[in-house]
Amino acid sequence: MPEWDRCEDRTLYWTLSLHIDRSLLPERFHAQFRPGNKQIVQSRYRASTVLRDAIEPLFNDIADRERLSEVGDYLLDVPGARQGEWIEIAIPDVVEWTTEGTHFAADLGPQEPRLLRCRQFWYVHMNGSLSYHMSFCLKYDHTPADFYFISLLQKILAPKEFSAKTPTGGPAKPARSAAISVNDAATGIFPLDKVLVRRLGEATGVPSALAPFWHYISERFDAHAKDLFAAFDIKIKDERGRHTSDFFRTLVVSDPFIEVPNLRMPRARVLFLFDDKTFFRYLLPLPADDGRRQSRRDFVKDNYYDAFKAWIQHQQEELKGADDETVRLTQEYLQEVYEVAPQQLRYLFLSGFIQNIVDFMNQDASEVLDSTDPVYPATLEQEEESFFIRYASQRSITQFVPGSRSLKTGNDFIGTCPYVFLVHVLAMHNEFLVRDYERQTEALTLDIEKYNAEQRLSRAADRFYAFRTGDYTKYQKHKYANVFRYDTERDLFEAVEARRGTHRKDAYLNSIVTNLEAQTRDLEGRLRAKVDRQFSLLLAAVSVFSVLQVLYQVLDISTRGIDKVSTHPIAMVDFSDFGTSHTLAKYLFLSTGGFLIVTVILTLWVLRQLLLRR
Repeated sequence: MPEWDRCEDRTLYWTLSLHIDRSLLPERFHAQFRPGNKQIVQSRYRASTVLRDAIEPLFNDIADRERLSEVGDYLLDVPGARQGEWIEIAIPDVVEWTTEGTHFAADLGPQEPRLLRCRQFWYVHMNGSLSYHMSFCLKYDHTPADFYFISLLQKILAPKEFSAKTPTGGPAKPARSAAISVNDAATGIFPLDKVLVRRLGEATGVPSALAPFWHYISERFDAHAKDLFAAFDIKIKDERGRHTSDFFRTLVVSDPFIEVPNLRMPRARVLFLFDDKTFFRYLLPLPADDGRRQSRRDFVKDNYYDAFKAWIQHQQEELKGADDETVRLTQEYLQEVYEVAPQQLRYLFLSGFIQNIVDFMNQDASEVLDSTDPVYPATLEQEEESFFIRYASQRSITQFVPGSRSLKTGNDFIGTCPYVFLVHVLAMHNEFLVRDYERQTEALTLDIEKYNAEQRLSRAADRFYAFRTGDYTKYQKHKYANVFRYDTERDLFEAVEARRGTHRKDAYLNSIVTNLEAQTRDLEGRLRAKVDRQFSLLLAAVSVFSVLQVLYQVLDISTRGIDKVSTHPIAMVDFSDFGTSHTLAKYLFLSTGGFLIVTVILTLWVLRQLLLRR
């Protein structure tokens, strides 16, 4: 088993990235891992400085990541050898899936476990969120078995064309209403249960037992998280507030996977990088002898082979009404396809993989043309100078190269090309950030609707302004801008954000916030106008009452007899004198009236504030 592996033709590098939201990490983590502590953290933990010195200059070469005179993002290593660990992945001899109501089974023949190298590392984001990355390296050939194996690797992460049922030949599982987790002992979903992994080169010299792929992922995540948090004395609490070492379940959020009912998949995205001269030539045809480059449309027309689809349709017709309606791609048939039309088979595999379709032999020419349309190069000028081809989808970025210097550099440390990896990790961060912002905006909308219905307009305004200074400000601050210096990465970042709905959601949510702000200001104005009208009426009514009360007291004093006045504490005064009586009347008028006026104003001010705070 080699200590290091070289970048060779026909090799797949694929990076699985798990996202951890900052809200799930304790304040002690944020205090220690803040951007200003970057160098301290890297120097304290494992071989992070080696990782930094090798990769971060490449990041800084293609992107302007500086904020407030520092770069807040950084890499962290994991325990173990720098060259990573070796694993074996085993798949069944027969691969089964369902497409458009038809069940398929491809008989690949006996499948020996395949050897892969895996490198792991952490990425600390500027806002205090964290991501965990596992980069796998697979050397393959262009056989049908290899193509189905690679397709299943993709299906582990996004299992379209599968459902929680027992494959044909056994009783169907009952409909499930409970959520299905990738950590379940058995999910009933073919790639999640049947693609098995074991680690090699253990300290004991004994390989680990075969386990479902996601069980391996969660086990490695837990081990590396435990080491990281222990090194900085950080305790993680579960949703009940108890200290836990079950880090994967606690820190990695799962969202509904809408293509498979009840399935919840971890917040993860994947980067595929094919170092393959043949694939590159198919996707970006070389110039002909006359120097002209053949168009993709003409290339697809020349290389598309409809005999595969015709054969499958014939099998479907033959099986109608049969007890077993499974279309079986036998080992003999697949071997014949490989021998008769290897180029067409490769091209259909590429088209299917880019679309995340395991049923790649069952495609129309139009599907192949649409799916192989790259985000880069997008123009003839870009094609002339392109050394790579890039595709973006809802959950992955796929790149094809005929060899790459940056890949050779990155392979020894992060297991992929640093340039495309940075696009991948920043786009993933933005996608999950906007998803959380979407939930916060929905909660804001519901609260304001409730307060408005209850006529608690001031409470609605307070709720909006708390959101604007809190969640909204954090979102705008923590969202990555398109910081890439070169068109190749800048265009890819834009394409990924468009494919994943990040731009669309951002524009839509900002329009909601803008509308709520206008609505809040309007409601505030209406509330103040209403209260001011009520205040004016109350002031007028109380003023009239106060004046009448003062006049009444003056009249009462002027008609009161001297004998009655003599009981007053100031009886020693001679009230028979007109000047004295006049002075006393003015005194009583001013003191009583002033007291009433001050009392009225204070009372009305308090009433106004209470009305505004409703």
